[in-house]
Amino acid sequence: MWGLDLSGSLQGAGGIGGLLARYRTEHRYYDGQDMLIICHRPPGNPENKQTLRINENAWPAHQAHGDTLGACDASSVSNSAFLYTYDGNGNVSELLLSSAVSPPSSVVAHYEYSPFGQLIASLGPESSDNPFRFSAKYFVDELSLGDWGRRWYHPELGRWLSRDPIGQKGGMNLYVFVNNSTLGHVDKLGQMTYEEVLDKWKDLHKRVKMKKCDPIATPPPSGNITLSGSANLARVTMNADVTKVGNVISIDSYYWWHCFRAHQDAPDDRDTQLDDGASGWRKYGWEQGGATATDEHGGQADPGQMDANHWNWNVVVIFIGCAQNGCQFAAYKISGDYNWTWDAANSVWIAP
Repeated sequence: MWGLDLSGSLQGAGGIGGLLARYRTEHRYYDGQDMLIICHRPPGNPENKQTLRINENAWPAHQAHGDTLGACDASSVSNSAFLYTYDGNGNVSELLLSSAVSPPSSVVAHYEYSPFGQLIASLGPESSDNPFRFSAKYFVDELSLGDWGRRWYHPELGRWLSRDPIGQKGGMNLYVFVNNSTLGHVDKLGQMTYEEVLDKWKDLHKRVKMKKCDPIATPPPSGNITLSGSANLARVTMNADVTKVGNVISIDSYYWWHCFRAHQDAPDDRDTQLDDGASGWRKYGWEQGGATATDEHGGQADPGQMDANHWNWNVVVIFIGCAQNGCQFAAYKISGDYNWTWDAANSVWIAP
């Protein structure tokens, strides 16, 4: 069962730190003497069922007339619930045994990691059975690999096993993990560039422009975007209030941008790869979401590369509307800047 991850949303941080609980059902078919436990239904009187223990080689005959594996009273089936706790980087630190009628009773697994995710401590009776560990990702012990969805990660090597799916947009090193800065960064699912946002709009326009709608003599679809936000110390929640203008059928999608994420996603060789200097960061760090977006940053950045005391946000909204020729088409609108100011004395962001 998944909940809010480190970003305060369901997938803003790729699920890191968001796994709440795992449920497990076990079927015990053998007793302590290696006898097979079955539920016997006598032929002609199947309601008079009873639990038997038989030799394994007798099972085919029992199965042929409707007997089933396991005790008739389901006592051979056990259900377990485990709750997850995390360290500050969203890595699973403990697994707690729980039940539906009582609070967590004991720690059944404990993990500690190297900076790049290699297990340096794995203790407890459930430590090897639990597959979710570093960054709350699924690990395959036989391969010593973690599954990030788009790539497999090798914590002992501290690198990916395949090239970056977005190529050099993620940096010159196509195999490096979070730019070798594991203490201050996590790897999400990858962001988009502004060109990719426009490609999404163009693709949508191609798909809807042949659909018919009722032509109305109104201005073309667009909207006015008003940004607002709230802050809880270092965490900021942004809202996009859209007033539809013209013949708007629906709002298709929102793409959020802010300067810290763009700075992180931009190529390392910024001076040579961003032809228009710092403003080129707007090409990077776009993320699809809803009318609300949440992220967290403590007002710190690499010295000399950006202003750590201000946090600028934008959003692109893509509309589907009806043109006067009776065909649907897609349009987009970008909001104005919403610039937060960092109050270092109180460690909180101040709205404009």
